Amino acid sequence: MEHVQYNYKSRLINWVLLITILPIYLVSLVVIFPLRDTNTLLNYSLLIIFLILIMGLFILLFTKLNLSINNTEVRYSFFPFKSGFIRVDDITSYDVLSINVIKEFNGWGLKNSKNFGKGYLTQGNSVLVIDSKLQGKFTFSIGDQDINLVKKVMENVVKK
Repeated sequence: MEHVQYNYKSRLINWVLLITILPIYLVSLVVIFPLRDTNTLLNYSLLIIFLILIMGLFILLFTKLNLSINNTEVRYSFFPFKSGFIRVDDITSYDVLSINVIKEFNGWGLKNSKNFGKGYLTQGNSVLVIDSKLQGKFTFSIGDQDINLVKKVMENVVKK
């Protein structure tokens, strides 16, 4: 196993956002259950919608990005959706940028962009863009405070 030179872990949504969204779910619960004596079909429909929203919230809550760079590969995991790696030998170019994620990718998450390829974006606007010979272009969120560190690590790892 190669020595890890950079490791970044980030969640798509944090607990503060959950605390903000949770009252909306509770209010919808209060709206759903008093209606249970009137129209049964309506009640079941509202309950199903509520359960789908809860499942969506839990998926968002547990979605996280793990990015690890070592001498042989850039390994990524966007749990629970996708994981993989890019061999350092396959990297044709890279760039560490600060971009407007909302403009380029229409927000955070697992997204595609015409300019930046496949995006694995969680928080902030700092990204590592990697162009691979075999797999195409990838964009990964990195910590806003890690821009200079990631530039140095990539310079050491990718011999141009």
